[in-house]
Amino acid sequence: MNKKIFNGKQFFQSWKQLKSVGIIFTLLLAVMMVVMPVSEMMSLKRNMELMGEGAVNLPYVVDVVSQATILIVTFILYTPLLTLMGWNFLTKRNASDFYQSQPYTRTCTYLTHAAAVIAWQVITLVVAGGMGAIAYAACSNYLLVDFGTMLHVVINIFACNLLCMAAITLACGLTGTIFSNICVTGLIIFLPRLLVKVVAVAAQGIVPVLSSENMYSVLGSDYNMLTEVIFRAMGIPHGGSFRELFISNTALVYTLILSVVYLIAAWFLFKKRRSETAGNSACSKQVQLIIRIVIGFVVSYIGVLGVSSAYRKGEMTGGDVMTLIVCFIVSLTMVMVYEGINTKSVNGAVKSIPSGILAIVISLIAGAVTYGLVIQTEKYQPSEADLDCVVMKANNYSYGYSEYDDYFDSYVSGIAIKNDIIEKILCDTLKDNIANITENGHSMDYNYINRRSEYTVGYHKGASTTYRTIYLTNSDVEKISAELVKVDSYKTAMLDLPEAKDASIQLNGIYVTTTAEQKAELYNTLLEESKEIAFVDWCSVVQDETRENGMISVVFSKEGTVYSANISISSKMPKTFAMFIRMTNKNVFESKNATLESCIQALSSTKAQNAVNNKTDIVEESVVLTFYDPQSDYVRAYYGLSDYMQVKNAEETLEKIAVELKKKNADHLIDITKPYIRVSYSGYEGNDYSGEYQSMTAFVQID
Repeated sequence: MNKKIFNGKQFFQSWKQLKSVGIIFTLLLAVMMVVMPVSEMMSLKRNMELMGEGAVNLPYVVDVVSQATILIVTFILYTPLLTLMGWNFLTKRNASDFYQSQPYTRTCTYLTHAAAVIAWQVITLVVAGGMGAIAYAACSNYLLVDFGTMLHVVINIFACNLLCMAAITLACGLTGTIFSNICVTGLIIFLPRLLVKVVAVAAQGIVPVLSSENMYSVLGSDYNMLTEVIFRAMGIPHGGSFRELFISNTALVYTLILSVVYLIAAWFLFKKRRSETAGNSACSKQVQLIIRIVIGFVVSYIGVLGVSSAYRKGEMTGGDVMTLIVCFIVSLTMVMVYEGINTKSVNGAVKSIPSGILAIVISLIAGAVTYGLVIQTEKYQPSEADLDCVVMKANNYSYGYSEYDDYFDSYVSGIAIKNDIIEKILCDTLKDNIANITENGHSMDYNYINRRSEYTVGYHKGASTTYRTIYLTNSDVEKISAELVKVDSYKTAMLDLPEAKDASIQLNGIYVTTTAEQKAELYNTLLEESKEIAFVDWCSVVQDETRENGMISVVFSKEGTVYSANISISSKMPKTFAMFIRMTNKNVFESKNATLESCIQALSSTKAQNAVNNKTDIVEESVVLTFYDPQSDYVRAYYGLSDYMQVKNAEETLEKIAVELKKKNADHLIDITKPYIRVSYSGYEGNDYSGEYQSMTAFVQID
C-alpha cells in the first residue's frame, strides 16, 4: 500500500470530478463581479448627462463589503455542491468499497478529496475577486474603492467557505445518506449559534438590562460569519453591522480555527469509518441516538426558554403552558419524522418515541439551569473603581441622513472612555435600572424608561467587557457630553476625518450647485478650522440637528467600513461659513441667471402683494427669507412672501434685497459678524408645471 499522506494523481482525479461545477460558478461569479462596477459607472454617467456634472457626486465611494457579498453564493450553494460531490462515494456502498480498496491510506484519500474542494474554492475566489478588482481599477475616475478592504472581504468569505466545507465533511463522516448528511450539516453549522441566540433573547426577557446583541464574549454574534449571514436573511436578531462582519479579524481567526477543528474531527471519523456505513443514516446506533435527541432538544429547549420570562415576572398563564406543550409535541413529531424518513418505515418512527421523550426531559433540565444562571447576572453591579474604561452607544434606531453608518454615532461611540465621572454615572445608572426592575416585578416600568435615553454600555475590566442596556436621564446625558470633551480618545476620533482626496463630498439641505473642486476646497477649509476652534464648539457643530444652512456630507471608508459624516455649515466655523457664502453667491450670480431673474421678479412689490391677495399660486414658486443677527443669535425665517408681507416695511426690505441680487456682484463679501439674509427660491419656469424646475440660494446684506 502507498504510505504517502498525499497523492498528486488522486488529487487531480478528484479535482477533475468537480470541474463542471467549478468552471460554471467561476465564470458566472467573475462576470458578475465585472458587471457590478461597470453598471455603477454607466449609471453615474447617465445621471451626469441628465442632471449635469455638478449634480452628480464624484467619486462615488463604493461599499466593497456590500458589492462583494455576491460572493456569498459560494458558501451558500457552491461549496455545498462541491463538498457533497466530493464525498458522494460515502453514501454508496459500491463506491465506498472501491475507494477503500485502493492502495492509498485513509489519510491520503481524505486529504486529496478535501484539497480538491479547497483548490476549487481558491480558484473561484481568486478569479472572481481579481476580475472585480481590475474592473474597479478601470472605473477609478468614477468609483472610489478601498482595495485593501476588498481583499479582506474575499479572505473572510474564503474562511466561510472553508467552514462550510469542514462542517459538511464532518457530517459525511457521521452519516451515510444524502438526507442525513444535510440534516446533520444543518445541526453542526446552525444549532450552536441558534441556541446562543435563543438564550440571549430569552435572557433579556428575564433580565431586561442584559444586551442580547453583546451578551457572550467568544459566543457573540460577530464571530461566526457563516451562520450570521443565514440568520440575518431569515430575520433572526443579530448584533453588529453586516459590513463589520466581513472585515473582522477576530471573526476571521475564529472561523479558521473552527474550520480546522472540524476538519481534524472529520479526518478522525473518516479513518474509523466502516464501508458498511454507506446507505445507513449514521455510522453507529449511538450516533443515531444522539442525532435524534439533538433534533428533539432544539424545539423543546426553545419552548422552555420562551416561557421563562413570563414565569420570572409572575405572569405565566394557561396560554404559556399550552405553548410549551405544543413545542413538546412538535419536538417529538420532528424526531419521529426524521427517523421515519431514514428507516423508511412507520415502525422506525414509533421506536424513536423514547428518544424524543428523553430530549424533552433534557431540555427541561437545561432550561432550569439556564434560568438560574441568567438570574445571577443581575448581581453584576460594578463601581467605577472596578473598571478600566467604558464604551457606550446610543440606541436611537434612527436611519440618519445616509445609507451608510453615521461616523459620529457608530465609529466614535465605540471608542473606549476613561473618565471617572462618566464611569460613575454609568455604574450608578445600571444599579438604579436594576432596582427599578426589581420593584416593578422584574420588568422595566414604561413610565420610567419613557423619560430616558437607551444606551448599550460596555463595562471593561482587564480582557473582558460586560455589556448592559441602560436608560440614562437627560441630565446624565448632558453631564456625560460635558465630560466627553475632556477625553483624549474621544477628541481624537471626533477630529479624525479623511482628506478630501479620500472621500466623496456633497452639500445637502440647501439649493446650491457646486463643482467638485469647490466642495473639496470648502471641506479642506473645514478640516483646518476644526482643529483651530474650541473642541466644544466643534462638537456642537457636529451635533447640530437644525442644519439651518445645510450640511457637508462626507462619505469615506475607514477600517473597512463606509461611513457618512454629516457636518453643519455653521457660523461657529467662520472661515468655512464665509467661504460657503462666497461660493454660493458666486455660483448663483455667474451660473443661475435665469433662476435669479425669476427670484428677483418674485420679490417685486407687485408680485409680493399679489401673493398676499392670493392672486398668485404660491405652490408654483416659493421664496424663503431667513434673517440672521449674529450679535444676538437671532434667526427668523419666513416661508413664503405672503408670510413676510405681514411685517412692517416688508415691501421696502424686499426691494433692497432685489437690488442687491440685481448687482450680481460675485466678489462682494458678506460680513458674517453683522446681520445678513439668506434668500432661497424654488419654482417652475412655466405656470402649469410644464417648465423646468428652478432653485437657488443666495446671501445678501442690506442696511
